[in-house]
Amino acid sequence: MNGLTKFFGRPLALCTLLLSCSAQHVLLEPKDLHRNQTVLFETTDGEKVSGVVVLANGEAVLVNDSYGEERGFLLKNIVTIKGPQPVLDENGVIVSEAEIDSFRTNANLTTYAIVGGIISGGVSFLAASLMTHEVFNIDSEAPVYIGTTAGLAAGTVLFAESGARRDRDKAIENVLASRTEPGYVISLPDQNDDIILRQKIKEIIEERMKLEAEIDQLLNEMDEIEEPKEEKK
Repeated sequence: MNGLTKFFGRPLALCTLLLSCSAQHVLLEPKDLHRNQTVLFETTDGEKVSGVVVLANGEAVLVNDSYGEERGFLLKNIVTIKGPQPVLDENGVIVSEAEIDSFRTNANLTTYAIVGGIISGGVSFLAASLMTHEVFNIDSEAPVYIGTTAGLAAGTVLFAESGARRDRDKAIENVLASRTEPGYVISLPDQNDDIILRQKIKEIIEERMKLEAEIDQLLNEMDEIEEPKEEKK
C-alpha cells in the first residue's frame, strides 16, 4: 500500500488540496446566520469578504475575516452570502468548519483515490490499446499512454471526491457524538453579545455617514472648481 501511495502521491496531494479542506457552498439567508459559521459574501461596494461569523442579528453581522480582523457589516449592504450548508446539533448550535476539520481524516479520500486510479487506469489502458491498434490501426504507443494517463487522472479525482465526502460526513458524525458526551458545555449567545453587536452597528452607521459626507463635500468642491472654468470660456 505504501508503494501505491507513493505512485499516486501527486494526484493525492492535488485531490487533498482541492477536496479535503472545502465543502460545497450554498446561498445562505442573512436571518439564518450562526456564530462560528464560515461565510463568503459580497457587499454593495463590490467587496468580497470571507471569514467566520462572530455575532449576527437581523441588522448586521460581525465577522473575523481571513486576515484575522474583526469587521462589521450592515445586512442591507450585503448582496449575497454563501457558505457550506450549516450543520446543527440537537440543541440548534452550529458545527463549525474548524471543528469538522479537527475530527476529519483523509482515510477514505486516500483509499478511494488509489482504488479509483487503478480501476480507471486499467480500463483506460485497455480501451486506448483497443482503439489505437485494432480500430485505427496506429503503430504507436503514444495514444495509449495519453489515454491511460487521462483516465487515471480523471478516475483518481472523481473517486477522491466521493472519498472526501465520506470523510466529511464521518467527521460530522464524530463531532455530533462528542457533543452528547457528559461534561460538554453548550456555548450560546448572551445579552452582552447583543450589546456588543448593537454598538458595532452604531459605529458602522456613523462611519458610513461620515464617509458619505466626505464624498459629498469632495463633489461640491469639484463643482466649485468647474464653475469658474466655464465662466472664463
